[in-house]
Amino acid sequence: GAQLFETERGKRVLVINLLGRVHMDALDDPFASVDGELNACPLGEVADAVVVDMHAEATSEKMAMGHFCDGRSSLVVGTHTHVPTADGQILPGMEIEAVSPDRVPLPAGGEGELRIRGPQLLTAYTDAKQTREQIDSEGWFYPGDVGVVDDRGWLRMSGRIKDIINRGGEKFSALDIESAIGSHPDVSAVAVTAVPDERFGEAVGAWLVLAPGVAWDGPGRLIQHLEDVKLARQKIPTRWTVVPSLPTTASGKIQKNKLAG
Repeated sequence: GAQLFETERGKRVLVINLLGRVHMDALDDPFASVDGELNACPLGEVADAVVVDMHAEATSEKMAMGHFCDGRSSLVVGTHTHVPTADGQILPGMEIEAVSPDRVPLPAGGEGELRIRGPQLLTAYTDAKQTREQIDSEGWFYPGDVGVVDDRGWLRMSGRIKDIINRGGEKFSALDIESAIGSHPDVSAVAVTAVPDERFGEAVGAWLVLAPGVAWDGPGRLIQHLEDVKLARQKIPTRWTVVPSLPTTASGKIQKNKLAG
């Protein structure tokens, strides 16, 4: 069976539960479909990630498959031995690196733009301009994701390039701020974006949907909450906007481009 979940970070994860030895051989080939279920799933519309889950004792020497997808390609990772802060481990045959803004590989544990190389990737777009922007001469694909790869090959996704706020040269992810704000009981939904700032170029803006029955009397309680959870002061929003709802696509993804800057 399959279940669709939403994580604390607002990501939609489709978990396909596969039981029994009949499915095990598929894991010998990390690029094989599993009874057609992965191929039947329109990843970019249904979920941000698809994870194949199996009994731990049956898969102690195997890796399940996870596909982190931007709708055009996949990051292939495994989900065996649990690392609480990671989204999965890179499978054999795949390469994923975190790189600096000038596309130099970062040391293990460094956060940067993720690039991917492997046999499941496209070689070019029909749009030559998009090919130049996202695929380099060495075959690395740049999907616009930000994350960390540790020294054991575990991957943690931390955001999207478009969700990075550049405050006076200091860059940080909007997702961490959204997670901190969203943990307050007064908040039903939140989106964080960059907003113009005369001094720093960009600052942090928060767009809130309040929980039922909550009256807005300013951001004081939320700012105190962010300080209590030890969010860095430079990440605390300087602009707060309460809205009745957040604009979303048909599949439920927040359309941050429709939030006024």
